Amino acid sequence: MIKMRYLVKLREVFPQDIRVTVMADRGFGDTALFDFIQHELHFDFIIRIKSSIKVTDASGALLPIKEWLLPSSKN
Repeated sequence: MIKMRYLVKLREVFPQDIRVTVMADRGFGDTALFDFIQHELHFDFIIRIKSSIKVTDASGALLPIKEWLLPSSKN
């Protein structure tokens, strides 16, 4: 996947002690990519996803992402 290759190059550019946050749009909304960014590259990320996507929290609750938003963020 070309996105992963670019992110690996980015990891190579920055020293390991530099904290990197990836910001991306819906085209990057892929759970395998999220896992790769977080666990392989050790980057933080902010990636926009569709409100219909379901997310599981640490306790196992599965809800559409829009249900996790604060009231002021649902507009």
